[in-house]
Amino acid sequence: MKKKAIAGLSFILLIFLLLPFSLAAKEIKTLSQFPMSGPVGSLPEFGWGFIDAINWVNNEGGGVNGKKITWFLEDMRYSPTVEVATFNKYVAEHDPSEFLMVTGYITGGLKPLISKVNEEEKIPWLDGSYSTEIFGETGGPQKYPYYYSLGATYGSQVKILVKWIKENHTGQDTGEMDQGKPQRKRGSQTGLCIQSHSLGKRRHPGSH
Repeated sequence: MKKKAIAGLSFILLIFLLLPFSLAAKEIKTLSQFPMSGPVGSLPEFGWGFIDAINWVNNEGGGVNGKKITWFLEDMRYSPTVEVATFNKYVAEHDPSEFLMVTGYITGGLKPLISKVNEEEKIPWLDGSYSTEIFGETGGPQKYPYYYSLGATYGSQVKILVKWIKENHTGQDTGEMDQGKPQRKRGSQTGLCIQSHSLGKRRHPGSH
């Protein structure tokens, strides 16, 4: 249910943030792709959250400037190939200027579409990826102006976690003395899990 609520609220928020894009559109359309099946298993909550949000905007919300949104929902099956092919199919069949936004879910789908989304079609794309490469300091809005992420990058998340551990688990006094010095318990130890191939072992430039 949390995923449902987050997806729905994020979608509604982005619609209102991107209102200016809808003003010149003959129709207002959205395309959303979620991994509702495939390697990650069945995740129908994504679809439920999307449908709930769209229904709220079109009904209780009164649409966008009085216009109802025509929406398309596709199962990308956690496959970048499917995500890319589906996007290309829709922009070929519909007027790209009518799309208020598109949503995706996987970094592997973002990379092949960099030029098409950010330079050719210029359609705002909200993604479930938190790629440091795409959304971090080496990427971001200056390099990819039409790509938006749902939250902090993976790199930022790790830095926040490590900083919190360092500040909150530095060890405690044991109440014992050794050669006139108070003894402290050892601080928390952290472990790092990485993928056992070049991607997992590659160090980020900003890491220490």
